[in-house]
Amino acid sequence: FALASLKRVIKCFKRGKTTDRTIAIAAIHSLSASVLPQAISKIENRFGQLSFSILSVNHDICFQALMTEEVSMMLAFETSNQKLQAPLDLVTKTVVTTDRLVPVCTPDLATKIKNIVPGEEPIPLIGYPPHIFLGQVLYNDILLHSPHIYSKKLVAGMTKVVMSSARLGLGIAWLPLSFIKEELRDKELVFIE
Repeated sequence: FALASLKRVIKCFKRGKTTDRTIAIAAIHSLSASVLPQAISKIENRFGQLSFSILSVNHDICFQALMTEEVSMMLAFETSNQKLQAPLDLVTKTVVTTDRLVPVCTPDLATKIKNIVPGEEPIPLIGYPPHIFLGQVLYNDILLHSPHIYSKKLVAGMTKVVMSSARLGLGIAWLPLSFIKEELRDKELVFIE
């Protein structure tokens, strides 16, 4: 999402009306670490050398910062079931990339989980608070439709904490695929079905 003011900022850069070539961006934590560097590179390729100020916070605070023009741009997740309701006269939506929330755990835990009959034994879960975006997706779109029983082992609002906990074998976690490419490549985490 980008405010219409971002276009004005870029025009000022091009016309030399400002010496401060800084773009303020709000991004949810997991996108700050994974997708944001790619987005910055694309922006610089298009508009030249710039500076960036990053606000890495949760979904709601990102949107608030965008609406109050504290930032000119926001990176956040959106699903077909959960769309950010933004005033179209103020905001331009652009898809930067697509991502998937995937279930992962350590190889040892994956072996144990394979033998669990759905509904008979709880699976340890590392989740997100239900009031944040990833928590809403996890509980409303994924777990609600699962035949398994889950026991909350840990709840954390930061994707990095969820990922680190999964790497330690505390439970299974649904994580953005873009955030765990190295862990999957190094087989610290594996996909589970």
